[in-house]
Amino acid sequence: MNRRVAEQQLKPPVSLEPDALDHVSAEQKTRAGGSEGPKGLEHAPEDAAAPALMDDDKKRFRFFVGLVSVVLLVVTLTFGASTSKNDLETVLKGVSGGISPGTQMVSADPQMQARDYSVAIADEGGGPLELSIWDFADEDGDYVQVFVDGQPKTDPFAISHRATKVKVPSKGLIQVKGIRDGKGDGISYAVFFNKTGETYFNVVPLNATNTYTIRTAK
Repeated sequence: MNRRVAEQQLKPPVSLEPDALDHVSAEQKTRAGGSEGPKGLEHAPEDAAAPALMDDDKKRFRFFVGLVSVVLLVVTLTFGASTSKNDLETVLKGVSGGISPGTQMVSADPQMQARDYSVAIADEGGGPLELSIWDFADEDGDYVQVFVDGQPKTDPFAISHRATKVKVPSKGLIQVKGIRDGKGDGISYAVFFNKTGETYFNVVPLNATNTYTIRTAK
């Protein structure tokens, strides 16, 4: 026993040189998965997640663009329908109040009969009466001319959505004559009387006249 203990005491200790320590450290790192293992694992999820995040952003952007396009389409269809010119019922009645001069009522010349009217004007000292004449359908190159008691009051002029104003006496015969039919489908027009606030919708054949008999209201 004493001899064996003595031999162990005489045995040199394990070397702790730097090379040996490096060898041990390398083995430990290899067993743990490599020196770059943990670092690589830390960055791998971020690198893999980046394309996914970009794809999600693209999807959100495309969805937003699509949603905006749909909304714009709905708004266009809704407001386009609400502002379409198709008030044919009012036009065919012939006379209406509350129509602003220059208003387009329908998109095409309607099929209607030419009429003559009697217009009652309140006696306000005999001042002039102002007419506003315009094309209440499509602007198609129609021309008319205004006469007072058979005498030309204006030169022939084109009717459009912009009303032409003409001053005439508060009594007498006002005539609107058809001078040119732009499309051959009739000369339709509207005339607004400022003293009554009424608009008359009419159609005049080529080279014919509509007569508005202005009288004093009782």
